[in-house]
Amino acid sequence: MKRLTPLILILSLITSFAFPTSVASAQCSDATKIFSSSYSVEFSFNTNGTSTISQKVSLKNLVDGCFASSYSLKINSPNVKDVSGKDSLGELSISLKKDKSTSTISAKLNDEVIGKNKSVSFDLNYKIDGLATKNGLVWDLIVPAIATSEKVISYNLTILIPSQYGKVFAIAPNAKDIVYGKSKHRLTFDKNSSFGKSIFVSFGNEQQISFKLNVPLENNGFFTKSFSVYLPPETQKQQILFTKLEPKPEKIFRDEVGNFVAKYNVRGREQLEARIEGIARIVGKGNKYDFPDRVSEEELKKYLKGGKFVTPQDILIQEKAAELKTVGKIYDFVVSFLRYDNKALEKSKEKRKTASNLLKNAPETTNQGFVDLFTSLTKATGIATRQVYGFAIANENSFQPIFVSSPLNTNKLHVWAQIYDKKNKIWVNYDPTWGNTVGVDYASSNVTDRIGYFYSNNGDDIPSLKDLTVTAENIKIDQVERRVDFTPDIELSIVSDQAFAGFPAELEVTIKNKNGLTLYGSQINVKTKGVDLIDSSSKDIPLIFPFETKKKNFKLRSGDIFNSRQGEITAQLKAKSGVIDIEETQTKQVKVQALFSFGTQQILLLIVVALLVVGIFVPRIIKSIRKSPQE
Repeated sequence: MKRLTPLILILSLITSFAFPTSVASAQCSDATKIFSSSYSVEFSFNTNGTSTISQKVSLKNLVDGCFASSYSLKINSPNVKDVSGKDSLGELSISLKKDKSTSTISAKLNDEVIGKNKSVSFDLNYKIDGLATKNGLVWDLIVPAIATSEKVISYNLTILIPSQYGKVFAIAPNAKDIVYGKSKHRLTFDKNSSFGKSIFVSFGNEQQISFKLNVPLENNGFFTKSFSVYLPPETQKQQILFTKLEPKPEKIFRDEVGNFVAKYNVRGREQLEARIEGIARIVGKGNKYDFPDRVSEEELKKYLKGGKFVTPQDILIQEKAAELKTVGKIYDFVVSFLRYDNKALEKSKEKRKTASNLLKNAPETTNQGFVDLFTSLTKATGIATRQVYGFAIANENSFQPIFVSSPLNTNKLHVWAQIYDKKNKIWVNYDPTWGNTVGVDYASSNVTDRIGYFYSNNGDDIPSLKDLTVTAENIKIDQVERRVDFTPDIELSIVSDQAFAGFPAELEVTIKNKNGLTLYGSQINVKTKGVDLIDSSSKDIPLIFPFETKKKNFKLRSGDIFNSRQGEITAQLKAKSGVIDIEETQTKQVKVQALFSFGTQQILLLIVVALLVVGIFVPRIIKSIRKSPQE
């Protein structure tokens, strides 16, 4: 009888492997031909983040003469405890060894799989502290993958989490089923959806991340110079509350790519530091803001164009894109094809390479290289893609490098890609860098660990971020532990000229945005009593930026020139800010004076008219009289 001993499972927070470590002969060396297996695994989490793992394994012997006698798990955590196991013959003999970063569980099987088509089943139970962690307002957990050397017939995974965690914010890959219960939520996965993959899940209603940015602006010239400073923008998934914009910018606008840009004027030979602080509120699965971030078919065409480093027109890129065809296959290819350059990360220095160079030579690269190759291949496939530079918070238990190569060479910015989902009309995140280094699919519109800051078609324009990234102290971000209120503060007012019957008067409606939220989809509607509007009663304002004041003018008039009358003007503002529908109303009473009356203003008006008449006709009469004697 040839013995295959032991069968080992390496279980880590990233990926897990099961394989034989020693064999009695060459005939027993190929586990795929020796065993088939079935797995039923349950991770049950408590409110402290500890998970109780129940692992049921069934091994079937496919040949005569080889069998497994022991089973071992190596777990990349020193926090394993309460280990037990049993098979049909009783409790298993189990040992637990730990070092600074790992735990190894070894179990000797009582019931060995002897004989072709014979099976043995056993259970293994243990706990891991800290497998789920509270980060800001959300809970994050990673369930490790199980990759085995034997043939897996079936694999079922169940995740049970307390209802206090909240609903699913983000998940990769997607679960087969999600059931929300009163005390527990249940997520189930099968072999097709999860086998061989680490599972990342975030729970919660929203995430909030604070930021502090200092952007030094220096004008070495003699004349006043205008500087553009980028602000974290509103999107369908992220809302921004600015708590500080100092000094106040000359203006704020949204560019064609969706960036929020603040303009600052700096006098010659002077310096200025723009201080930008605020909080980003990010919503997850099934939620989005009604921000006008949709892109037309014509606008999407610009996101197919390349640049200096993003090269969709290159023949090698096009050939590979034609081979891969879908965004999912492109993502998987980039994640597995490139290798992360740890030395460049340690030095915080790397020269940016073209995507075609990366594809041809398959060198090690950092974040920008992963994104450039992904972006080039998706654009070559006809998928509208843009690059996002932003602020990310890395998990201490995972390798999540934050770095952008030349010309910035900064470890304060992260870069990832977004493709436009035409069906759902939303930008979807793809992070091939962390997909490579963490082993989790970072392909989702829902992310809890980052703020989008600067959007670019191909990354050629990132030198404009150099002022921000010149020192690491210029950027500080952190997760918010207590939810911050995102309620708008609006002041609506009406000012009108003195109205005279028969003459138009100006009406000015002012909207003052008193805090750091952006209003969008705004509309001013004016209704009147006793007076008439000359032009439209409704005017649209696409965006009202933080701390901005907008004014809209209307014209009104009363038709009765002989009688004074009392009028009423009502202005109504409708707008949106995040999840809040805004409706503000202001009413003003106006008195319309009759044109023909003997009030002071009317007498003055008649005098002015009389003087005009005298000024026009008297000189003509005098001139006519002087000509008469000569004739």
